[in-house]
Amino acid sequence: MFDFGTSTDQLMAEDRGLSFEHRQAKLDMRLDNRLGVKASDLLKVLTVKQLTQIFEDLGGEEQAKKIAKAIVRVRENNPADLEVVGSLVALISANKSRRSGHLHPATKVFQALRIAVNDELDNIERVLPQALALVNPGGRIVTIAFHEGEDRPVKQIFAEWEEQEKGVRISKKPIQPTETEINQNPRSRSAKLRIFERKE
Repeated sequence: MFDFGTSTDQLMAEDRGLSFEHRQAKLDMRLDNRLGVKASDLLKVLTVKQLTQIFEDLGGEEQAKKIAKAIVRVRENNPADLEVVGSLVALISANKSRRSGHLHPATKVFQALRIAVNDELDNIERVLPQALALVNPGGRIVTIAFHEGEDRPVKQIFAEWEEQEKGVRISKKPIQPTETEINQNPRSRSAKLRIFERKE
């Protein structure tokens, strides 16, 4: 079973810069300190086009280009503002049109940066074939994704495996939490569960 994304402990770790609550934390976002590139590094070197693509593709941010342009403007005058969580949150909030909803204005950008820093989607594409090779016939691979970026490669890979007659998808559509579960565990609201059963 794969539970993609980050754990609550990782999100709340003050030294990672993943949570809005730790405004003075450095914009690191690495889940493994052996990785070389931090979130602040990406913000300082990527072009408007590259930042826009990351925010759109990995975070689903509708105002990606506007935010990317603001980041590039800030780094030209005061790059230190791209080092700390609170500064980036303030920058995003100031440059994003207000919309209703439960998400914090910076949620999607932070998600996109975390995925990019940790190469999370490539890791998903690498690990699933390894898992299939280890599962016995009749065994199942179960995944839980919390946003479209994580769920998309799983959906595509499971569909390809089914076409190749390596097994079957237990459900063509993802299984999502009930209202009761969401009320008991609000963090589950965006969860998508998929199951693939290896051919006998």
